Amino acid sequence: LNKGAWTGASTMPRTTEEHDHPAKRSKSGASLFGDEHRVLVALLARIGVESPATDGRDDPSAAQFAMADALESRTMAQRLAFDEDERVALVGGLKALWDSSEKWLRMCLAPSRTGADSWGESLAKVLLRVDSLQPALVDTLLERVGALASEAFDTDAPLADSTPRLILSHLRWLDALVAPHELVMKLLQVLEVCPPPVQREVIALISEVAEDAQHELVIDTFSTLMVEDCSFTLPVLHALSVLELQPDLAERVMEMLVRALPSAASTDLPALVRALLQSAPRSSVAKAVEQLRTHVRVERAPADAADDSAQEPQLLDAIVSSVQFRREVATALLAEVSKSEGLTALDVWLLCALHSGASTSTSRKL
Repeated sequence: LNKGAWTGASTMPRTTEEHDHPAKRSKSGASLFGDEHRVLVALLARIGVESPATDGRDDPSAAQFAMADALESRTMAQRLAFDEDERVALVGGLKALWDSSEKWLRMCLAPSRTGADSWGESLAKVLLRVDSLQPALVDTLLERVGALASEAFDTDAPLADSTPRLILSHLRWLDALVAPHELVMKLLQVLEVCPPPVQREVIALISEVAEDAQHELVIDTFSTLMVEDCSFTLPVLHALSVLELQPDLAERVMEMLVRALPSAASTDLPALVRALLQSAPRSSVAKAVEQLRTHVRVERAPADAADDSAQEPQLLDAIVSSVQFRREVATALLAEVSKSEGLTALDVWLLCALHSGASTSTSRKL
């Protein structure tokens, strides 16, 4: 997985001198979370993390966790987690906190204060990088995704305004996963109970973390989603493009895409055709082209399709890019069209694609 996190500095108004450094803030032990969560607050203090003392009404920065050094806090958390009782207490305390309030969960997902005007990694990200804590924390966070996903969810909203997106972002940009197999299985469970906007986010994450042994299960799940709701076509196509599939699974994906051709929305068809031609196993390219001619219908010849919003020009672009991407696609297209006794409107588009994108030798044959 790529590196990424709440890093870099951002600025907030400076209010009091006690915020110059986390270590200089009040050590009175007062916490926003109250007596119910005092054990968690004490454990966090032992790893160099100061819990917020207020809800931030007067000073927003006071409603954030503070840690002087994220790497040092991570190291201390690793040492603390060697003790099973303390590890269980820390994970259980975080679960209780997150179950109590979405606002408190978001505090753990937000950047932590490292100084007067600087911000670093979130508490959640620091703890997720501790191997012995990660599996249990991942399970707990995904439980919250499932619980929160039934609420209003806007994928166009800023990342910081969406708790489910914040959680999934934290998982997506982890440096390493301790238990990727278990994570995918948990994501597949969450996928079943989430509304479509959240499902699209989960689909993208699944494709990035799935192990080779899970590809078959992932493909079957994605196939079912496409059958049940064609609006998943584009996110599934993108997710499938990330997977490095064995030939037998690539064949299954090709069959899945062929089944989707007859009912595909016109807006999805170009992407579907591109995926079909570019991902089909070499031995099945001719079959993919044959199925393309069988199931795809176009109503207008190139000269009649002047509307840029029409399906045909975008379809032509998809075929041209496939011809340029794979020489065998050009060969299969030419062979298939040559067998036809009469040219259809689609055949004309295929010939145009060959002329535009094929190699010089193939173009001369035209």
